[in-house]
Amino acid sequence: MRLPFIFCLSVFAALGSAQQLPSVPDEAKQFDFWVGSWKVTTPDGKIAGHNDIKSILGGRVVQGNYTTPGLYAGQSYNSYNPGKQRWEQFWVDNTGTVLHLYGLLPGKANEPTGFSS
Repeated sequence: MRLPFIFCLSVFAALGSAQQLPSVPDEAKQFDFWVGSWKVTTPDGKIAGHNDIKSILGGRVVQGNYTTPGLYAGQSYNSYNPGKQRWEQFWVDNTGTVLHLYGLLPGKANEPTGFSS
């Protein structure tokens, strides 16, 4: 059925023609410390992989690109959801794993945490 796909394209086209985006919520900056290139190590100090983290889409999304010395690779897209007042992550990798994770930074009130796949 093509109707949902056409509807989605219409919604995105309408959003794309908006003259001004809403301001970026302060919470969207909570993971700015993560931005950069990171060497991931095992507890004994061996290199397990590399994680290249970027702030994209005007500071609204944190994108992660994880690779290992072998064939494994995955990507994540992290964004603060103001409607649900929580961070959400969508993770996919080259093994077919797809995760939807959500939560808040530790120590925040009413901390919802969980995942779905």
